[in-house]
Amino acid sequence: ILPDMVDPGVMILPDGTFLIVAVNFIGAGLPDGIYTLTSEDGRTFDLRKDPIIRPSSPNHKPLDPAIIALGDDKYRVYYWEVAEPVEDTEDKILSATGKLEVSLAMYFAQFGDGQGLTSELLLTNPSATLTASGRADFLDDNGLSLAVSFAGQVASSVDFSIAPLGVVTISTDGQGDLVVGSAVVTSDNNVGGVMRFSIANTGIAGVGKSQPLSGFIIPVRRKLGGINTGIAIHNTESQAVTLNLTLRDPQGQEVANGAKTIENLPAGGHLAQFIDELFLTAETDDFEGTLVVQVTGGKVAATALELGTEAGQFTTLPVTALQ
Repeated sequence: ILPDMVDPGVMILPDGTFLIVAVNFIGAGLPDGIYTLTSEDGRTFDLRKDPIIRPSSPNHKPLDPAIIALGDDKYRVYYWEVAEPVEDTEDKILSATGKLEVSLAMYFAQFGDGQGLTSELLLTNPSATLTASGRADFLDDNGLSLAVSFAGQVASSVDFSIAPLGVVTISTDGQGDLVVGSAVVTSDNNVGGVMRFSIANTGIAGVGKSQPLSGFIIPVRRKLGGINTGIAIHNTESQAVTLNLTLRDPQGQEVANGAKTIENLPAGGHLAQFIDELFLTAETDDFEGTLVVQVTGGKVAATALELGTEAGQFTTLPVTALQ
């Protein structure tokens, strides 16, 4: 939760998603009021940018929200509204009722199509009772809409609806020039997802959704003319971020010419390169070690892939948050 959010009230939604109502207490760069946050794991929360409840007047502040379900996707939030200064008027206990439009986001840092590469986005609905509806948006390196060919239809976004315990597959057709970018899936209920890549004469690999992180480490290796490691990064923020990348040997020591700063990766932007492309003057012809990425200005989602020149040399690599 944001450090300036206080008085959290917690509920678990029918699909297992955690929902929090909390108060923006001392600014946080947001208007005063009560906000909603959602989480799949109970540790990392996405904040809805607009408050669901605002103060009734400039000298009042809502505090201590509690939320209950009324059915039919409707909820009631009880809260205490205190006057500032306190002697101006009596405090009040209030409530508000409405339907919370919860939008959950999943990030896939790499997506591609064309020249023998196809991508399949598989989405599953873990709920036994609720239909999950949403949209998959495809973005280019600058965070702008990316036109992709799906079974002959060119589009930059695809709407979907998944029946309870069902699955949908959004597949590219591999036709035309190579295009690469990232994908963002938003839905009204929790869904599972994987991006499955297929490269002609190389193989198939599946990559799960990427968790937004402010710093991470991945294992990397490269053999000249053979195995190479590629990394894809998607900026999940609404503003530009800066990336500080460090290539390290197996003992964790920075290698010569193995530091790089990438400034102003745009909002929603995408970066995908192999380690020898990232570090042009570092010695990577026969290299094994790690790549450490630290982010200034927000969080990014990342995917790492290891590719070779022979069939079957195609696999995903772990992206681990820094401690």
